[in-house]
Amino acid sequence: ANIHYNIGLAYYGIGQIENGADSHFQALQVRKDLLGPTHPETLSLAFELSKTLYYLKQFQKCHNVIADYRAGKEAINQRDLDYGLALGLQGLCQLEVGQAFTAKDLLRQAVQLMKAQNCDPNNQILRPVSYT
Repeated sequence: ANIHYNIGLAYYGIGQIENGADSHFQALQVRKDLLGPTHPETLSLAFELSKTLYYLKQFQKCHNVIADYRAGKEAINQRDLDYGLALGLQGLCQLEVGQAFTAKDLLRQAVQLMKAQNCDPNNQILRPVSYT
């Protein structure tokens, strides 16, 4: 997993974001197999990869990675700020693929969770991802 992860970082470093995301997706699969879907390293990589996939406009793949991330967080009963941000990002993905009703529900949940965490949703959803 670490080899795929480091290769992904190298790709990001030279501006090949899509290749980096592919390497990180492979690393995520290995981490799930070796560490399990609820391990902090697996969850962290899934969260970071989902933001990259959104940046690349790979909305369905982003949605799927977030769904796995959310399932992992829910399995350990950890609905923290990152979980709320993932809800918001998943909502934005659904909006991009024309699923406005689902998007609205996800975004509403994200805002409620962030307010419960004393965070201003306007400053959190979606912090721009930049690779330049």
